[in-house]
Amino acid sequence: MKIAHEYRHDNSFYSSLTETQLGDFYIWLEQTFPVRQDPHRQGGGAFFAGPRASVARLRDGILSQLVNKGTLAAVEALQNILNQLPDRDWLAYQLLDAEQAMRRKTWPPLLPSEIIRVTETTRGVLVQSAAHLADALLQALRRYERELHGEQTPIRDLWDRQANRTFRPVDENALSDHVQRFLKRDLVDGGIILNREVEIGRVPGAGAGTRTDIKVDALQTSEHSDTFNTITAVIETKGCWNRELRTAMKTQLVDGYLVKLAAPVGIYLVGWFDKLKWDTADYPRNDTPDWSIEQAQRQFDEQTAALPKAFIVNAVVLDCHAA
Repeated sequence: MKIAHEYRHDNSFYSSLTETQLGDFYIWLEQTFPVRQDPHRQGGGAFFAGPRASVARLRDGILSQLVNKGTLAAVEALQNILNQLPDRDWLAYQLLDAEQAMRRKTWPPLLPSEIIRVTETTRGVLVQSAAHLADALLQALRRYERELHGEQTPIRDLWDRQANRTFRPVDENALSDHVQRFLKRDLVDGGIILNREVEIGRVPGAGAGTRTDIKVDALQTSEHSDTFNTITAVIETKGCWNRELRTAMKTQLVDGYLVKLAAPVGIYLVGWFDKLKWDTADYPRNDTPDWSIEQAQRQFDEQTAALPKAFIVNAVVLDCHAA
C-alpha cells in the first residue's frame, strides 16, 4: 500500500516486468485487494483516496497494461489469470480485448497464394477476425438449411415417423449431431475456410448426456512459434419446444459458455419444427410458441441486440418443417 500510494502517478517501477510476471502480480493483488472491496464500492458516495485506493489503481493499471500490450504472451498471461480467478467472470471481457489487441498488432498481410486461392473459388473465405468467423458460420448454417429441403429431402432425418403416420421431431442431441456432421463436411472437409485449420467438437465440461453445444475453433499458427492464434465460436442448439428457449441465449450461451470460455462468437441455433404434421400427443408440441419462423427470428434478433457488445452473438432459426 505504501508503494502504491507513493508511486500512484508512475508506473515505471513495474514497466520492466514480463507479461508472465505482470500476470502473477495482478493475481496476487486481486486476491489480496479484491475489486469488490475497493473503497468506492463500499457504500457509494464520496471516499478517501488513500493508500487502499492507490492499490486499486495500481492493480487496474497492471491489468490495462497487459490487455493493451498486443502480444501472445500477454494473452497467455490473461488466460492464466482467468484460470486462477474463475469466479471473476468480468475478466473474460479483458481477455477478449487482449486477443483483439494481439490480432491488430500481429496481423500478417495476405500471402499471394492466399489471394489466388480466394479468387479460384466462389465459396472460400479468409477468417482473420471474430466477425469473419461469425459470418462464415452463419453462411454455413443457411447452406445446411437449404440442403435439408434439397434433393432426397434430408429433413426426414430430423423427424421420427410414428405408427399412426404422424411425426415427432428428433431430440435436441440428434439435431445437434446432424448439424455438427454437416459443419465438419462443409467447413473442414470442404475447406471453406482457407487460411485456418478448423476443429469442430463439443464444448468441454457440458453435463452428462448433453451434446447440444458445438464448439468451433479456427486456428492459425503463429509466425514465430508453434502456438496457435485461435478464434472460438460456440453454437447453442435448441429445439423450439425447449422450456428455456426465451432465456437460454443469455443464461446458457453467453453467461454459461462465452464468458467462461472467453469465446468471442456465439450462435443461438433454434430448430423450428412446424405443428401441422406433429403428433398432437407429443407433449413438447404444446410447449412450442405459436410463432411463425419470421416471428421467432425477430424475437431472438431483438435479444441479441441487448447482449454485451464484447461478444458477437447471432440467432439462427432453422426451417425444419416436415416434407
